[in-house]
Amino acid sequence: IFYLQLCTFLSYNKQQYWHYEMSSEKIASILLHVTGEYYGLRGIYQNHAGCERGYFKTKSNELIALPKKDRNGVNLFLPDLILYDQSSNAIILVEGKKLSTLQYGIEEIENYDSIEQEFIIPNYPDCTILRCISIFGGNLEELPHNKVILYLNENGKIIINPDAPDCIKELFSQEEGVPV
Repeated sequence: IFYLQLCTFLSYNKQQYWHYEMSSEKIASILLHVTGEYYGLRGIYQNHAGCERGYFKTKSNELIALPKKDRNGVNLFLPDLILYDQSSNAIILVEGKKLSTLQYGIEEIENYDSIEQEFIIPNYPDCTILRCISIFGGNLEELPHNKVILYLNENGKIIINPDAPDCIKELFSQEEGVPV
């Protein structure tokens, strides 16, 4: 209500400010993030669509502000989302992209060595790490690449990679009509 009152007071048209996003590359990664946390996966880092950089959460719930550069002075490449599955001790690094920028995502996930070596492995020892991509857009009926863990097409169809960890497949097995 306060937002509407503020818009009225400022003579601001809320339709110009607020709208449903229908083309962002982060739609699929946000879907994966929210669904994952709802069903028990632990979000240990997120940075969706230009939001303020989040904190890295350790196993003991300590929050670490991640630097812009790694220990060698090179830009620290960060995924959009890092999920942790405690039952399998698996870390899932997710880069969100549009179907049209899939190739950039494939290249980008190759740059996650520093985040893994400097933050993930020291804080989550002996974990398995998976680098993958979530994709939004287009109207494909199958996964566009084997590195895609989740594909959400423009019609709302969700396709999960059959090689995804069980924790990811289980997230969407509750949903009718979600091919895995």
